[in-house]
Amino acid sequence: MISSITVKKAYQQVRELRAAGFDIVAGTDSSTGVEKGVKFDISLHHEMWLYVTRSGLSAVEALRSATSISPRRFHLSDRGRIDGGLKADLLLVRGDLTTSIECTLDIVDV
Repeated sequence: MISSITVKKAYQQVRELRAAGFDIVAGTDSSTGVEKGVKFDISLHHEMWLYVTRSGLSAVEALRSATSISPRRFHLSDRGRIDGGLKADLLLVRGDLTTSIECTLDIVDV
């Protein structure tokens, strides 16, 4: 079992890494976490929400951590941007993602 002290320390470490200029890269353990209770899809939304509510990232920073920063850090030049010939999954959501990360849960179309 993970103690609340350990979780609070993790949030603090994210804040410190961000303040030091490190990229924060969102990602889930869904590929190996099915048997451990990690849900596909929703866990990434929850991770971004935690970045905003517990670690002090803005909604835009949390979105970038899951969209443009990840492909850049993993040298995937065909994703992370919207442009012709690139791979992309675009979501249309209700609301303003730049101010409310919860809008990622109100998907209108893919």
